[in-house]
Amino acid sequence: MGRTTIPGPIWYKCNRQLDMYTLQKKALADLKRDIMDGYEGRNQTLGREEKGKVVEFAEVGGGGGNHSKLDTAIEKLTGPEITELEHDIECIEDVYRNLTPRQQQLFDLHYRQHLNIVDCGKHMAYCRRQVQTIKGEVIEKTAVRLGHMR
Repeated sequence: MGRTTIPGPIWYKCNRQLDMYTLQKKALADLKRDIMDGYEGRNQTLGREEKGKVVEFAEVGGGGGNHSKLDTAIEKLTGPEITELEHDIECIEDVYRNLTPRQQQLFDLHYRQHLNIVDCGKHMAYCRRQVQTIKGEVIEKTAVRLGHMR
């Protein structure tokens, strides 16, 4: 990719997205676990068999509703909060897979281990300016993947 100037708001947003990647990934796992714990806490599993036959899922509610506990869990798992988190994480993982080895090294040091630019440079044996250039390349690829730039 050629070096292009990234507008400040896009730079900030993409850098923030990359900074939040590990926290978002953990938050998504915690959110899914909480939903499933709540579902399984009602003696439900997603598909168990007893002696060769499938066990039917119990219905929730006293009367009138055909809404199962599984349906409720599925609604939560496919809700906007989870789908947005999944989309953001998927985009960052797509970017990571398409980085060069030195860009991946910076990503790991700066965005996963949260080292500052100077410490990243020491680990990578690059000067501060070279590390900033690599960071700019990572942010540019992120901006393109997120649809902020072409």
